[in-house]
Amino acid sequence: MKTKRLSRVVAASMLVATFTLSPTLTYAKQDKGNNGKSVQQKEAVEQQRKLMDDAWDNEEEHEKREKAKEQTLIRRNGRMEKECFRSFGLLIRMSRTGNKERLQELADRVCFWPFGIWKKFPDNRATTTPPQIDTVAPAISNISTNPKIVRAEVKWETNEKTRGTLYYSTTTPINITAGSIQVLSGSGFSRNHHTDIFGLTASTTYYALISTVDASGNTATSSEFSFTTKSILTDALAPIISSVSTLVGTTTISVGWHTNEFSTSKLLFGTSTPLDANASTTPFTEKLTLEKDHRLDLSGLGTSTTYYLIIESRDASGNVRRTGQFQAMTLAN
Repeated sequence: MKTKRLSRVVAASMLVATFTLSPTLTYAKQDKGNNGKSVQQKEAVEQQRKLMDDAWDNEEEHEKREKAKEQTLIRRNGRMEKECFRSFGLLIRMSRTGNKERLQELADRVCFWPFGIWKKFPDNRATTTPPQIDTVAPAISNISTNPKIVRAEVKWETNEKTRGTLYYSTTTPINITAGSIQVLSGSGFSRNHHTDIFGLTASTTYYALISTVDASGNTATSSEFSFTTKSILTDALAPIISSVSTLVGTTTISVGWHTNEFSTSKLLFGTSTPLDANASTTPFTEKLTLEKDHRLDLSGLGTSTTYYLIIESRDASGNVRRTGQFQAMTLAN
């Protein structure tokens, strides 16, 4: 720092001397009677001395200004911030280790070699090789589908990080510019892609294709592929009724049973036999809640009376199971 200040002061003194030397000699020739010294010469010397003093007094302020200009933070294309140092009016980058032999010009040409410096470093020429631009489209591979009844999974891979868009339709060929085409777009860049399609129709063939774009804007589109959603399984089996039990009172009968699937509860009853379960006049009690464990109660019955009973359960698919007729007698008073 001292050497730097001294060089600046010497430069300032030389500059002042340049501008003051000629007038001094002129005035000295005009006043040879005063031992080669004139009033004007004294004033010039005094002015030179004052300028030198001002240079020393303003050195601290000058250093602050130079220091403020010394560093420039640069960030471009995701590179780390680099430091640029001002030299000879131009910007150069110093390595983080401070090794001058590792001075390099920034790729974005924000920092430049000062004139003549590049010759001292033959391995680091001032010319900069421009960054390689990615013009290669990504490659799409390993497309797989896993269709369900009303949804489907689609997976694919790319050889670089990309953002993908899935187009699908029930018609072929797919026109990605058509407004009727369904679109699912990914939100981030990845090599492994996965998306779920919801709201599909069972037993339906869908056609799809994938479009993907990398960070440089290069795009690629897959060939059209298809998948078929699964059909809805039809339940044709009636529930199985088991574990029938009865509990009788003087005017009540309680019947319980179990089914192997969720179903409704219905108990038909009467005092005549055979009991006609299909007749609209046959009395019954029921509960429409779907359950596996059932119980229905009959009340207001006659004492010491035999009642004929039939159990009926219906599952969610409408399959009905009925038991054979059985009987129970109320108790006497």
